[in-house]
Amino acid sequence: MAQHNPDPMLSAIAVLSGNDQAENSVRLTVERHEDEEIQDSWSSFAESESQARGEERPDKKITLFALRLALLEKAASVLGTLGFIWATVVLLGGFAITLERADFWFITTILVIESTRIFSRSHELEWQHETTLSVADLKKDAKLASCRFYRASCSFLEPILRPFSAFKISKGEDNNNNNRAPQSANSSDQGVLRRWSSSNVQLLPYARWFSVSKEVSKLLFWSQLLSAMTCVVLSVYRLAEQDFGVVSGSDKKNRRSALNIFYGLSLAEALLFLLEKAYWQWKIIAGKLLVEVNQEYGFDPPEVPAVRRFFYDAYFRCVNGSVFDGLKMDLVSFSVELLKSGSAHGQVTGARLLSSFLKDRRFEQETLRTIGAMPDLVGRLVEMLNWRNPREQEIRRAAAEIISCLVKEKRNSLRVARIPGALHSITSLLREPQGEIQPYDYLGFSLLGLQILNNLAKHPGNCGKIGSNEKLLLRINEFTDIKVNFESEARIQNVKLSLILLKMLASTKGAAGEVLRKRFLEIVFTISNLRDVLLYRGINHVQLQTLAAETLSNLAMEDEGRVSIGSTGGVMDVLFSLFFTHSDEETKKLVSKAGEALTLLSLENKQNCRSMIKLKSSQCGDCDNVITVLIAALSDSFQGVHAARILRNICEYAETDHEQLREVSAAAAKVVKLVLEEQGTFQEASMGLAAQIFKFLSKTDMDSVFEEAATTKDALLMHLVEILRSHSRPSTSFPNIRRFCIELAISVLQKDKECFGMEKLVLKAAVENVMETTSEIERYSILSGSIGLARHRITIHSLLQTALRLLSA
Repeated sequence: MAQHNPDPMLSAIAVLSGNDQAENSVRLTVERHEDEEIQDSWSSFAESESQARGEERPDKKITLFALRLALLEKAASVLGTLGFIWATVVLLGGFAITLERADFWFITTILVIESTRIFSRSHELEWQHETTLSVADLKKDAKLASCRFYRASCSFLEPILRPFSAFKISKGEDNNNNNRAPQSANSSDQGVLRRWSSSNVQLLPYARWFSVSKEVSKLLFWSQLLSAMTCVVLSVYRLAEQDFGVVSGSDKKNRRSALNIFYGLSLAEALLFLLEKAYWQWKIIAGKLLVEVNQEYGFDPPEVPAVRRFFYDAYFRCVNGSVFDGLKMDLVSFSVELLKSGSAHGQVTGARLLSSFLKDRRFEQETLRTIGAMPDLVGRLVEMLNWRNPREQEIRRAAAEIISCLVKEKRNSLRVARIPGALHSITSLLREPQGEIQPYDYLGFSLLGLQILNNLAKHPGNCGKIGSNEKLLLRINEFTDIKVNFESEARIQNVKLSLILLKMLASTKGAAGEVLRKRFLEIVFTISNLRDVLLYRGINHVQLQTLAAETLSNLAMEDEGRVSIGSTGGVMDVLFSLFFTHSDEETKKLVSKAGEALTLLSLENKQNCRSMIKLKSSQCGDCDNVITVLIAALSDSFQGVHAARILRNICEYAETDHEQLREVSAAAAKVVKLVLEEQGTFQEASMGLAAQIFKFLSKTDMDSVFEEAATTKDALLMHLVEILRSHSRPSTSFPNIRRFCIELAISVLQKDKECFGMEKLVLKAAVENVMETTSEIERYSILSGSIGLARHRITIHSLLQTALRLLSA
């Protein structure tokens, strides 16, 4: 965006070059600038904010819970292993033939059912690792809940794992999407099954109810519970009975102790396992840990299965690896893993979670750090923007929301813009699909696309790339076409964002800005669309009108732009109508921007100045013409600055007869008072206007002006001396104040050379100081930061020489 100065005029963007090689220079400049800023940016971003926020993350409750469960599970496994070794080596392997028949079968039964439990446990964890429900599954479950048996099962087996539903892909899918993950379950009614999934495989040919997704995990769960309870019953029974047969002989003297140890180990293992399950049920069902974490994060209810899967994954890592592996997990990195997975539902879930994190101030920065340090992930997200299948709207929307938040950071903005095809993918969000029967949220996606482009355009290095895409510029321009008979909040928001984007692109500095403004001017509907926005009186009309006026000001930086705007019917009329609006807090900025646009339109454009003089009362209220209203506006401290500038430009560039500007000459006394009384930009504008008015006055008329203003020429000249002394150096805040001082002094001296005494000597010294401190700043009518635009026809050096010659006469 253009740098803003205290003077609204100084927000204009400079044109550095007008040759045919401007566009090539833009590309070279942009590429060189980006190469400097992007060097090692991926690694530096990961190190930029190494400390996380101080508040405790809710997902730590889950990882801590998983750690405690894993400790119980591993303790039970250790006891089970020890019991198995003890039984096989000491009991069955050592003296199986000396055991009583009952103990032999008890031990064998316990080992068999414990092996079954261990086998079931390992495979249950495998199913837990893949469990989560899609939104479509939740809807199916809600329908099935009408079944009494199903309701009873769900109430008791809520934490039991249920794997993914089938993913299906439409026959008519685009060729561009052939290598993509299959569609989610919500598109099952519109596609065909391409591959088997665990949710619909029938294990038995004539038992349709016995499928992987609904029955296997339940079977494994119940087999573990039954095994553990059986071990408890058998172990307790044998320990209570202590009927281990007659112990006699050296080969039987340790049999009682050995059997007690085995039954004790079996009992301890089974009790630990049951304790783990009880703890699980108490925290998950009674304590509703997962629901609580979901609520603390502010996730929607459909995200509860995602939180459950995070818990299962953390528990899986703690059990299969180090007990502390699960503590290294967090929901952000888990969401990234899901997004990078090949599962369509996993991608949807991961994108939705990341989008939720980015909307929460507590986790926004940490999430941005994680995403920004993964260029492959960012590329994946950009690719998802181009998924145009309406059945993939959810993941596409979530990816767009993530990219929109990501490019708010300057460094990320550069990275995204450099990804091949990124702008093409973003542009696809602005296109409405053709021939689609399914409902498509076109306004919602276009809003996200415009948000991404607005964030990209905040960095000047990206503006050149956006401007090089002609189709994108056309789409942006189309969104500024406001229809008064078609109002909706979403539509108005799209118009607003497109105007903000157009304003930023048109305000780009240097050669890139010149190319962009010319390309927008080549689009034949640009000016007429902006005019329609200025005429709009619907929702948020003041904001939209302000943006349109700012955009016109930026386009008016070009000579071609001033001509195009001036020749488009009604633009200057409505700008004057807005400028003369009574300025309150709501319309204050609009009045200022309308005045700025009119000032630039009147700059060095004879045709526009003449058109302004001819405007009549239909645009200006009850007055006769624009000039009369502008003179009246000089009395307003807010509107007066722009009114003085517009009148000065009309006097300097209109090149009309003196009779047509008689009203301006009649206001000379008011302008002289403003020069003596005002400060800052208003004083600067007043001096410029006074210098032009005095050119039309004779010596007698000028004497009358000073008499009416209740001051003298000597007082005016001494006031000019004080102004030159207070501005001993040129500045970007008031770039023309010294020039206008000299112009006004010359206008007075040319009418009356003889009546001045010491004032001439003092003024001559001040002028000589200006001669020694002139700068390039004073060669331009307006500035944009440190870049000058629209050179004055007469150089400051020539004005100083004229003033010194008059003062030396």
